[in-house]
Amino acid sequence: MIKKSLVIITCLISEVGFSDDDIDFYRATNFYGKSVVTEGTFVATSTIIPWSSYWFPTKDPILFMGENSPLKKYDRFVEHVTGINPYASKFEEEQLFDPEAASWSGLCTAWALVSIMEKEPPASVQFKLSDNDVLDFSSGDLKALLMQTYTKVEQARDEIYGQRYDGQFDSIYADIYADQFHRLLQEMLFNKKLPLIIDIDAGIEVWNAPIWYAKVVIAKDSSSANIVHVTADLYVGSDKVAYNFRGLKSDWRRYTYDLKGSRMADGQLLVDEGKWTGHSRSEHPDYVRVRPSQPIIRASFNEKIDPKMVDLILQGEKDVTP
Repeated sequence: MIKKSLVIITCLISEVGFSDDDIDFYRATNFYGKSVVTEGTFVATSTIIPWSSYWFPTKDPILFMGENSPLKKYDRFVEHVTGINPYASKFEEEQLFDPEAASWSGLCTAWALVSIMEKEPPASVQFKLSDNDVLDFSSGDLKALLMQTYTKVEQARDEIYGQRYDGQFDSIYADIYADQFHRLLQEMLFNKKLPLIIDIDAGIEVWNAPIWYAKVVIAKDSSSANIVHVTADLYVGSDKVAYNFRGLKSDWRRYTYDLKGSRMADGQLLVDEGKWTGHSRSEHPDYVRVRPSQPIIRASFNEKIDPKMVDLILQGEKDVTP
């Protein structure tokens, strides 16, 4: 059990991957410049639409239990192609599975990233291993295998904005700050039409999900010309779906915040700071990850999974004769 616990802790740390010394709480505006806003209603849709998947909790044995589990099928496929059984299912059970893991620990981080980096896997793929032996991978199986190749992806520092709140004395609950979040919405979703990944839980739990649509309403403050009130309605992909669900299920989330700054000559507001308001003071994004701009080196915490073999399965190659 000690070995399993160490692995799970490593998995959780990798979801953000940086110490407090690395955190620049104002990195969004330091890098992209301050937000400039005007009153009105604004809508943006990403050109990349994510897809939903079951999130495979760490305490759920579904990945390896039974001959129809995705990793048992993976083992059979690889053994058929190479002549060697990698025993990925055994590694998962003995090294990664933890029935005592936190209820929120799972593959949501891998899913959120892969859903904006890869096309949704096929509905099913079949391989005829012999006259009487057909190996059938369902949509859920294929998503599980693809997500496994993203569990150990290294994250560049410029992909992460904000600090993961872990409940310790030096964690800042209000981060990611509202003005930093707004700047990322402007730059990524509105300007570049790219999705964002947010941890939707501001507390210690980690629930990553991709934002693909936003409607932002900016209104003047009734008593100060230097303050605007913002309501951001976001659609995020959901991983609360059935095993073989296909397509996109979205959740709706509303965040409210104030932006404060100074008026420019053209009447627009140059933002200096922001704060979460109303319900969003307790429920707001914890941190934000932007879509990687550089090629990703895929890897898995399950050392017996080879991304190349997973790709062979996903491509549905018919000739897999050893």
